[in-house]
Amino acid sequence: SSRGDEMSTVSEKICLCKAVQTEIVKESIRTGARTIEGVASKTGAGTGACKGSRCKMAIYELIKAYEKGEWQ
Repeated sequence: SSRGDEMSTVSEKICLCKAVQTEIVKESIRTGARTIEGVASKTGAGTGACKGSRCKMAIYELIKAYEKGEWQ
């Protein structure tokens, strides 16, 4: 069961395994992370028990949206 694109609240967790909030991932992107691996090294997102199977696509989409200027 997918929760859809519910990443609008500050407390929303993008990485459930490591309890990393979406806003923390966005901050890592703002400060230079431009790959899933870069975000993982700054935040721990994607390094939990599922090895990113639940969050890597959402992280990738945040990076792409940032590069397109869709958020700052």
